[in-house]
Amino acid sequence: MDALPYIDTLFKEYLLFRGFTQTLRTFETELSGDKAVGFQVEKILDLLFHVHTPSYDAEKLLHLLDFLSQRFFSRLDSTFHDSTKKLETSVLRYYVVHAIQQGRNDKVKEFFEVAGDRLLQQSGEWQEWFAIPYLRNPSTDQRFIVYFQQAWVDNLLVSLRNCL
Repeated sequence: MDALPYIDTLFKEYLLFRGFTQTLRTFETELSGDKAVGFQVEKILDLLFHVHTPSYDAEKLLHLLDFLSQRFFSRLDSTFHDSTKKLETSVLRYYVVHAIQQGRNDKVKEFFEVAGDRLLQQSGEWQEWFAIPYLRNPSTDQRFIVYFQQAWVDNLLVSLRNCL
């Protein structure tokens, strides 16, 4: 992956040499929106935890997780399948917890509207979570208390960083 900037430069030189200026502009535009960010782990974590989650952009978060799943996680040995699915689930739960901590129950409801069908297909592990925006204080509820602890968030970050 360290060779990507070099390859990008060679490709740009080729496009210029051939006179494909419009293609060069398109390539540079697409490079600026590169979801894998040259697969720089810290930048991917930044997108997940400091861009899409705080901006409550559930659709972009889901798209990025889908991209990671299809492009990278699916290529791992099958013994890692359960672990990567748990990490994806944890990232989505972090989104919900973050929104609740910020008093944005409207964003939690919106998240469940966007991702509800997808989440219900995951063997019932999300059913209790659909009630969370209606609980008076979910951070003290025994079903969810662990997700509101900083240690859980720290473990999620370390686990995801190690996986990527």
